[in-house]
Amino acid sequence: MNILQEKNSPQGSVCIFSQCQMTSLGLQGLLPRGTKVIPSLQHINMRPSELEGIHFLYFLPHEPHFLFDGIKQISELLTQSGIPLKIVIFSRVQSSWILNTLKNQVRKGYLIKYVHIVLSHSPCGLISPLIHSFLFNNLPLTSNNINSTSEKIYSGLTREEFETMRNILNGYSIPVLAKLKKKSSGTLHAQKLSAARKMPFALPDMKWSRVFNTVNYKKHTSMS
Repeated sequence: MNILQEKNSPQGSVCIFSQCQMTSLGLQGLLPRGTKVIPSLQHINMRPSELEGIHFLYFLPHEPHFLFDGIKQISELLTQSGIPLKIVIFSRVQSSWILNTLKNQVRKGYLIKYVHIVLSHSPCGLISPLIHSFLFNNLPLTSNNINSTSEKIYSGLTREEFETMRNILNGYSIPVLAKLKKKSSGTLHAQKLSAARKMPFALPDMKWSRVFNTVNYKKHTSMS
């Protein structure tokens, strides 16, 4: 597919990222008729000039492994581009946690200027208009408040907390990480516990017991 041709669409092209093909098709159905869709940019050597005019619709599942890997991909996309991109994230996870975590990963806060969250449990009649509005209008980040006025505000994970948790979710033990990262096990354990305190675990199907053997898991599951 010729990306330079696709982005000449009057509304711009949309790249959909999802680990599930059926979800990708469902998200495509929420876009305005005639929108040019690019299935994926993961295997293309992207340059800022190629990204101009391309918008991104990203599904972040609530499963921990894919959630962390998805945030990692988005942060790398923004860092690599060096310019604010219009990105709509479709997810069940609390928007303030995603945005604050993402902001901490990209270092340069202006890169998330046009990043918005559309909560997947929003009323059906709102989802498509919100996606359309955020993708094709120059709405600043504060416009995202329309989705989360009743949400508790969560602080995001630092870069160190995020990377430690992502590695744990990918199967690395703390002793192994300590050797690979040349850090003490105590430091990594402290980062893991700090991350646990910052995470929104209200969703009962987030099986964090696989990762944490701490009172934090018991506390959050008792609240759900």
